[in-house]
Order: sequence, then C-alpha cells, then structure tokens
Amino acid sequence: MKVSPEEKKLQTSTPNGEGEDSNTSKPRDPEVDTDEGDLVKDEYIESLGYYKGDFKEAKQYREDVLVRDTDNKYYNICKISIFQLGKYGVGIHLYFKFLKFFGYAFIVMSLIAIPCFISNGLGKYYENNRQSVFDLTTLGNQYGYREDTTDSDAEDVYEDNALARGFYIASDLINIILFYLFLIFWRVLCNYKIKNLLLKTQSPSDYAIYVTGFPDNSITKEEIREHFEKYGDVKEIVFSRRFKNMINDYRSQDTMNKQLKKREVIVKIKANEEGESIKKAVRNDEKIKKLVKKDNKMEKELREKYPSIKSIEDVPKIGAFVVFEKAEDMVKCLELYTKTTLLYHDELKLKGEHKIKVEKADEPSNILWENLEVGRLESFLRSFLVICVVIVLLA
Repeated sequence: MKVSPEEKKLQTSTPNGEGEDSNTSKPRDPEVDTDEGDLVKDEYIESLGYYKGDFKEAKQYREDVLVRDTDNKYYNICKISIFQLGKYGVGIHLYFKFLKFFGYAFIVMSLIAIPCFISNGLGKYYENNRQSVFDLTTLGNQYGYREDTTDSDAEDVYEDNALARGFYIASDLINIILFYLFLIFWRVLCNYKIKNLLLKTQSPSDYAIYVTGFPDNSITKEEIREHFEKYGDVKEIVFSRRFKNMINDYRSQDTMNKQLKKREVIVKIKANEEGESIKKAVRNDEKIKKLVKKDNKMEKELREKYPSIKSIEDVPKIGAFVVFEKAEDMVKCLELYTKTTLLYHDELKLKGEHKIKVEKADEPSNILWENLEVGRLESFLRSFLVICVVIVLLA
C-alpha cells in the first residue's frame, strides 16, 4: 500500500515539518532562494523538471505504444472485434461494448419513432408557409391554431388529430421503457464483466484488509503487526488519518507555491533572454512580491490553525490498511472476523481488550483519503439532504 499524497504533503509541508523546530522555519525570500548565473533557457527549464519537446522522440513514443495485433500490425477498425480489444483491460472492453449497445438501442428507438415521422409528414400546418422541408417532419406540422381559428374549429382539429397524439404517447412511453431497460442491462453486464475480471486477476486489495476501531491515537504499527502476524506475514501497514480541512488548506498552499514557481520561471527566462540580472529581475517583479507575501501569510495562518501538528504522526488515526504477504492469509484473517458476530473472542481483540472492525480493503485507485474519515451515518445524512434539496427545487 502506498502512502497517500496528503500524508506526503504533510510530511514535507506541515508548519514545522517532521522533527523540525517551529522556530527554524523561515518565510520564503526570492532574493535568497534564487541563484544568479548564465543559465541557458533549455537548461534552466530542465533544471526544474521540464524538458523541451522533441518531435522525433514523440513520434517514436507513439509508435511504441500504439495498439497492435500479434503480428505487430495495426488493427483494422472495420474487422477488429470487441473481444480482441478486451485484452487491453476491462475498461477498454466495456467502453467499446457500450458504444456498440448504445448504437443498437438508438437504432431500435429510431425505428419505433418512424410512425411519428410519417404522421408528421401527413400533417398540413406547414404546407404553405414552411421555411424548410424539415418542418414537415416536426411535431409542429401536425396541427395548429391560426389567429382566425374559432373555438369550434379548434375542437374539431384537436379531435381529428387524436391518432397522431396516440402515436407520440405510445412511442415516447416505449422508448423511455427501452432506455431504462438498456441502462439496467448495462449495469448488470458491467458488474458481471468486472467480477469475472477480478476473479481472473490479482490486485493489491487481494492482500489487504482495512482495520478500524482503535482505542486511541497511541496505537503503533508494531502493535498492529504483532496482532495480525498470527494469521500470516504482514508486508506493510499504512494509517488513514482524520485530516478534516487540513488537506484542503495545504492543497491551497501547494497551488500558491506552484503559481509562485511558475512566475519565477517566466521572469528568469525573460531576464536570461534580455541579458539582464536574473536575481534582480526576480527581486523587482511586482507579481512575485505579491505572491510571496500571500504565501508567507498563508504559512503563518497554517501555523496558527494547526499549532500541535509538527509531523504526520500528530494527525489522529482512524484506521489502518494491513497488507499480508500472501492472499490466502488475508482471506483467512477476514473470514475469522466476518464470521464473528455475537461471540467476539479475546484472541480477535486488539491487545486482548479492544474490539476492532476488519473488512476487505478497497482498490487503491478507488480510495479517496480525505473521505475515509466520513462515516456511513454522515454519508447517509449528506445524501439524504441533497435528495431533499433536489426534490424541493423540482417541486
């Protein structure tokens, strides 16, 4: 299991940094942080992790990654089957299968709508005052009421077009039902394909469990490892933490730092092209001054808002991902905890005292670290509130 990006951010960007005294951190100063020198434009960009594009390299990369058949030839778009594309992943397979079935669904729905088009063409409302031939195929050609139409004539026109309205009502109802049936069919098919894929392939979640219900924040990886190693070798343990608004706050600071760095790059490149002093250009740029001032202010606010957070270990723990060396060890551990309902044996308790909840870990790509702290009750209440608001707006 990988450490979350948010944990990495806190390890390097917390007000004090891990193991660093709060008094040693200094505000950003472009005059000190910027080195002056005869930097060539391309070399300077590469020093920041950017590289000048090369057309030949890009073309070669395209040739290397293009999808080809077993004979290293391009697939014929008219002959290739969805099954052949499926070997490149279930997502590719489902995408093209969706396009195929979606096309079939709309062909059927279009055929059902043919009687409506014929009925429209038989109408006479646009017979003499149409702007385009396509007006004859629209619903407006069915019938209408002109300025000199009397009430009795309007009733006659309405009754004479009862069959046309019947065509439209029947066609719309059938198409709506078919479309919903298509969505249900597609959902079932997707679940079936994904389950089959998961049975045939292994993923990190096949080796991992997610543990919650710790007694306090003092729990350590060594204590968790000692508890679960009786079921098999534990490869890795990663804590999930209660960040609350901390992630968004540090994400905003990271965005600010990127803007500042981007501006410095622009100013340095421009100064280098014009033969000016890079250090002086950065120091005198007004936009950089404003960004530095804003960045220092944000840093100060973060220090005041999170005075007790000196490292990632100070952030409260809410759970832990435990990765076993073997998949069968994970299954064995999970079965013991899922079968335990009324009788919770002491050997299953953490330190022999505390009940813990164990469930299968989700796929790493599906994990949103900032959402792990949101419980099921809170998630339900949020969803219920959104549904209520939508109903009120639609009413």
